Amino acid sequence: MAKTQQPPPRKTVKARGALPAPRVAPSRDTTPWHAKTGPRVVMALVALALLAFIVKAVMDARDRADERRADVRSVEQFERKVADLNTKVESVYQGLAEIPGAYLAGEVSQEEYVTQAEGWVTSFRELNDGIRNSAVSPDLEVLMDAKALYVQATTLYLDAAKVFLQAAAIPDAAEKEKATVLGRNLFLHGASVYNMGDREMARLKNDFEINDPPLDIPAADLPLEEVQLPEPPPAPPAPTDVVPGTDLEPGADVDTAPEAPAPAGPEAPAPAP
Repeated sequence: MAKTQQPPPRKTVKARGALPAPRVAPSRDTTPWHAKTGPRVVMALVALALLAFIVKAVMDARDRADERRADVRSVEQFERKVADLNTKVESVYQGLAEIPGAYLAGEVSQEEYVTQAEGWVTSFRELNDGIRNSAVSPDLEVLMDAKALYVQATTLYLDAAKVFLQAAAIPDAAEKEKATVLGRNLFLHGASVYNMGDREMARLKNDFEINDPPLDIPAADLPLEEVQLPEPPPAPPAPTDVVPGTDLEPGADVDTAPEAPAPAGPEAPAPAP
């Protein structure tokens, strides 16, 4: 069977001046940007970070408020503790102001004075131990400073009481008075240090707004005036260099002193030739 011969394909002939076929533009994505996956993930992360920051800020503020309340309680508890301890020694302060002087004047017996002085030592030791053992937060530096000043002041009170007690065992009246004056000066110095502790407490209470209205804090107090002993009597005049009525120096031996020349008399007659 003979094959059928296919006619060759006809070439497309473009007409002169014909326009090209129009190109179809790709379709545009009309989805809003905030509805897309990428931006939504970013916004979610930002929101989480902002929420975490707000929560942390609130927690930090709450922690600071709790710490401040704890500090205020610590200050108030320490102040009440010191006040209670001082209430127990009010009579001691009054006795220190009256009894040593009365003892030196002979108005208080030896036995009564010793009993009072022993009580002062016991009371001030309890006061010092009570303040020293009071719990104070180490984060409150001003409160720690006030406590240190109170401890130092009550230590001086205790030393003063011991000196008053030792004065009773001194037999010499002048030395007894010196010891009593020393004890009083120690006590006055302790009172000045104690006032410095009160100033630190007042400043701390103002900072925590415990004082309403705030207290005026005066300048640092000068040390209280100390008792001075009377001036000693003037020394006797120094001895002269020559014993009156003689040419001898003080302490010279009379036997070794040079002999005085013999008085002049009539001359002896000359021998006859």
